Amino acid sequence: MPRRLDEALRVLLVVTTIAAYGYWGWVAHDGWTRPLWTLGSMAVAATVWDVLRVRGDGATPTVAVPGWARLIIEAAFFTGVVTSLAAAGLPWLGIVYAILIGIHYTLTHERLVWLLHEGEGG
Repeated sequence: MPRRLDEALRVLLVVTTIAAYGYWGWVAHDGWTRPLWTLGSMAVAATVWDVLRVRGDGATPTVAVPGWARLIIEAAFFTGVVTSLAAAGLPWLGIVYAILIGIHYTLTHERLVWLLHEGEGG
């Protein structure tokens, strides 16, 4: 049961992250570029998240990266959304989001250790 809860939280975080990047694109820009920023930021976030993966960590990667690189990608992905929410005028939501991310990574610490060693051939 806890593993399912962790996976559900991860899916929720990823989906809301992509939506939050879109929200930032809408709020932070205006004029004819607003929809481009909204859809573009969502597309870039979703593509980076889905394409750059580690072998053995869920779906088959389109582009395989070492575990340490995936951790950097995840840190940028989630840190970026926290700062984007703050920039979009929702700093309190960014704080809540950061807490949820911390909870997720605390609950899945074995995966973090595995990712750190995956790039070393271990």
